[in-house]
Parts: sequence; structure tokens; C-alpha cells
Amino acid sequence: MVQVLILFGLAAINRELVLTIAFRPSSNSTSFNAYPMRSRDMCVWLTRACSIRNRTLVSRIRRKKTLATRSPWQKQRRVVEAVGSLDVEEWKNDPEDQNNCGAKLDRQDDRIKYEEEFVVSPRGLKLFTCRWLPANREPKALVFLCHGYAMECSVYMRGTGTKLVKAGFAVHGIDYEGHGKSDGLQGYVPSFDRLVDDCLHHFMSICEKPENKKKKRFLYGESMGGAVALTLHKNAPVYWNGAVLVAPMCKIADEMRPHPVVIKLLTKLSHVIPTWRIIPIQDIVDAAHKSPKKREEIRSNPLCYKGRPRLKTALELFLVCSDIENNFHEVSLPFLIAQGGDDIVTDPHISKLLFDLASSKDKSFKLYPGMWHALTSAEPPESINLVFADIFSWLDERAVTEEEDFEFGKRLNPENISIVDEGKMIALST
Repeated sequence: MVQVLILFGLAAINRELVLTIAFRPSSNSTSFNAYPMRSRDMCVWLTRACSIRNRTLVSRIRRKKTLATRSPWQKQRRVVEAVGSLDVEEWKNDPEDQNNCGAKLDRQDDRIKYEEEFVVSPRGLKLFTCRWLPANREPKALVFLCHGYAMECSVYMRGTGTKLVKAGFAVHGIDYEGHGKSDGLQGYVPSFDRLVDDCLHHFMSICEKPENKKKKRFLYGESMGGAVALTLHKNAPVYWNGAVLVAPMCKIADEMRPHPVVIKLLTKLSHVIPTWRIIPIQDIVDAAHKSPKKREEIRSNPLCYKGRPRLKTALELFLVCSDIENNFHEVSLPFLIAQGGDDIVTDPHISKLLFDLASSKDKSFKLYPGMWHALTSAEPPESINLVFADIFSWLDERAVTEEEDFEFGKRLNPENISIVDEGKMIALST
């Protein structure tokens, strides 16, 4: 009790001291656990925290002074150099393109019509949306992108959008509240349910347009976006025609699950200090992305959040994972799971558990040995192409019109379960 009072007293002076005292790494893992500390240990950690904090403040002050002397195009120049071959001098002299680098890059391909738009959600938030449309043909179906935690659509998921549109699909994306160019404190998810409602409202507004009413609707979710897609399905069980789940976040591994007492404490703290960045975690950028170039692109992209998870955000993600885990059996839509075999961010065994327990009669699980979490963007080109070939094949088989549904049903055999091992992937389907 005394330590808790000390923590709250220090909180008024220095937020990051709370993290240093309350959380310490266990001796046998990289996870962090809250546990009582001796007075001597507390003094040692307080001294270290003050030293680290002072150095951090000096670093931040210097960084702010440096950024203040830069022009807007200098601040974003590294982003453009990382995501494409756009001429920097041309972009520097074009103010419109400074906030529209994704559109500039895609305008180089006359097969793609790329558009950006801000929409106002029912809650009054201004949310950034983008779309990749086939320029010279009618799209096969609609695909709705659900990006991962701390990511965004226009730059990070541009490669995915471009590949899908070249395969003949109309692709629509949205930056969640607190992500990318949308309103909200960066990296802050005050309510996962409201985040999903924003996506549902926008996606349905596109589906209900006269030109789209007869088109099939597919969700595409990466990492946390997988949890978004599964929650969208839960909120509208028969509305979607299928989902592609790439390394979906759908369960907290048992060895990483906090003690119930810790969860209760964090829940109470989230009402007091919801936006504090006090959740210790390893560098997700390094853990998820095999490609050094992709890591640099993310670190250079100001639209991607790179700080520690905020307290309320972490709690919301934990709660949604617990809810999805308890309701695996309610997942009934057709789905494809693509999972890297060496993924240490989302456990491949948990994705397989979703596959096993889901009630869907049309489900597929593909495991790619040796691939990491970001298997559609940070692997060697031949590996990325392999994953997308499987995604395209799965979507093409199901992107049929209502008139073709009867023949489509005849092709599917719910009783047929196959396991394929080609050295590069393992596939299970029903």
C-alpha cells in the first residue's frame, strides 16, 4: 500500500517514474510483471529513473529545437524517400503533394485510380480515408483494409492496396482514431468498440452505394486489424462475404497474460491516467519486420506511432483479445488466415486455434515457415509474392456475383480437409 501511495505521489512530478518502479523485467523472460520491491531496490531504481529521465528531457529539448528550424518538406523528406522513387525536389515545390505522397506515387501507374478523402464520423471525428480503384475496368469485389496498431493506410499499407487493385479489386482503407491522419491523440484508442463503429459506418456507406450493392464485400485485417475485422463480423454477422486475416491479433498468449490483480489495478488506473505511455514492451518494429528497409520506412514515417502503448489503449486491446478468444466458435464467415511461422508478435498456435474452433464451413489456414509478423510487407519479394498469390486465389474463388453463387457452392466441399506441405507453406482448408 505504501508503494502505491509513493507511485501516485511521484506521478504528479514524473510520469515515467511510475513505469520504472511498478514494472520490472522478470529474470527468465522479456515480459514485465508488477511485484513488491524492497526499500533499497526502490531507491536504486528511483536514482536510475531520474538519471534516465533527465537525459531524455535534454534529448527532447534538442530535438524540438532541431525540428523547429526545419521546413515542412524537410521533416517529411525521409518518408518519401523510403516509400518510393518520387523526385524529392518536385515534391518539395508541390505543397499539395506534401500531404498526398501516396497519391503521387500511385498516379505513376495508369492502371490505378488513387483517391483520398476526409470523412466525418457519427461521433464528429474527422477520419482519413483512401481508396485504390481499377482505372479501366469494373472491380471484381470490394476489399476493406483494417490496418494494425500504430500503423496507417496511405503509406504503410500502400503496397497491399496496390497489389490488390492490380488483381482487380476495389480497395478502401481508413485510418482509425488516433492513427495516421485521422483526429485523435496519436496512438490512443479510448474505446475499441467506437473504433470498430467508425469503420463499420464508413465501410457500409461504401457498400450501399448503387454501383456497389451487388459486389461481394471482403475484410482484410493485419495484426490488430484482424481483431477489427473479427469484431466487424461479430457486429454484422451476415453482412460480409469473407475475411483475409494476416497474422491476426486474437488472443493473449497464456504466458503473457497479466495476473487478475494487475488487470484490476490497470483498469482503475486507466480511468485516471488513460493516455500515459507506461506499458513496457519490446520494440514491435524490430520484432515484426524482417526487412531493415521496412523498419527504416516506419521509423521515418511520422504517421506511424512509435512510442510505448498508452495505458487505456493497452487495456482495450487486452479486453478485445479476451472477448474474441472466448467467442472463437462464433466466427462463421469464410476466412483465410495467413501466418508467419517465426512470428513472435502474434502466436501461430493461436491463429491455428481460431481455425480449429471457428464454426465457419469455409476456412483456410496457411502457415509460412521462416516468415515473421509482417509477412506481406517486410519479407523478401519472392516470399511476399507467394503470400499474395494465395490471397488472390482465395479471393478470386469467392468474388462471384449473386448469380454465380449456386455454382460457387457446388465447388466448395465442406467435408474435404487437406494438408499440403511444399516446404514453403502448410495449408489447411475446409
